[in-house]
Amino acid sequence: MKIFKFFFFAISGFIALYILACVFMPSNFEVSREIEINTNPLIVFNQINDFHNWNNWDPWAEIDSTIINKFDKITEGEGAYREWTAEKLGNGNMKITNSVLLKQIDFEISLSDWSTFYGKFIFQPTKAGVKVNWTDKGNLPFLARGCGPIFDAMIGADFEKGLKNLKDYCENLPASTENMKLVIWESQPYVYILDSCKVSDINVKLGEIYEEIYLTLATQGIMPISQPFAKYINFPHKAGDDNKVILKAGAFLEEEIETLGRIQIGNSTSGNTLQSSHFGVYETVSVTHDLMKKHCNEIGYTINGSAYEIYITDPSLEPNPSKWETKVIYELVN
Repeated sequence: MKIFKFFFFAISGFIALYILACVFMPSNFEVSREIEINTNPLIVFNQINDFHNWNNWDPWAEIDSTIINKFDKITEGEGAYREWTAEKLGNGNMKITNSVLLKQIDFEISLSDWSTFYGKFIFQPTKAGVKVNWTDKGNLPFLARGCGPIFDAMIGADFEKGLKNLKDYCENLPASTENMKLVIWESQPYVYILDSCKVSDINVKLGEIYEEIYLTLATQGIMPISQPFAKYINFPHKAGDDNKVILKAGAFLEEEIETLGRIQIGNSTSGNTLQSSHFGVYETVSVTHDLMKKHCNEIGYTINGSAYEIYITDPSLEPNPSKWETKVIYELVN
């Protein structure tokens, strides 16, 4: 009986102390971790800004394999939304409330057994890439306040795992540059459409343009002599840049034709070009661009305008991203 009383009073005392701690402990929490990732900042930004990419690095997917994600129509940038169900982690949803290219992404998370809390990713450029800071904060239910001091260690460990996953994924995307050489190019006609879009909408925009061009040419009985290409007239590269891509997308032809609606006619410039093949996902093509620009400086040539990116490989026909070839061509001036 004495032992029972001892345990009863001990447990009662512990509960009383815990409740007292909840009274005096902070009613909110904030957890923050950061990591430096040595790659193109745009690659890192896109991994976070698009909910479809979270499975590449999400630390909680490793904790609970029962997670089932459901995506809204918008999955990238401001307004993007996803919800999930999971046996261990519970149900919840997440929404991006603000997205500033290469600078910051804000979001809110609602859990079925918790109040809504808020998070953000902040991007700071470095010499080798970008530093990413991940912060979450929110209010604690009364009975959870006593655990406040250990929240940083608990959630922080997940943040550290997620950021390491993000670093490993982004730094190890397949990318190689092959067959870089000077080629004398003859002037060649091509058709193109000049348009603009956000960075996150490039693939959709290119698909729309190529479909319009190829269908229009087919009605005229004209067959392009190359895979589709794009020239990026304007592309944001740093925080603060307007999130607007201006591009020319089209295909080369055997001979010049008349203008077809908004489909315009152009000609490549005859003379020296520097050409190379990039193999890997499209997000890493900047690696090849940088190497080619460096080589031009070394051999004393000046680049004339933006490059042609000719998309040799159709990803729907080749499942291995390391085999996706993009032909990069810079027109040169002696």
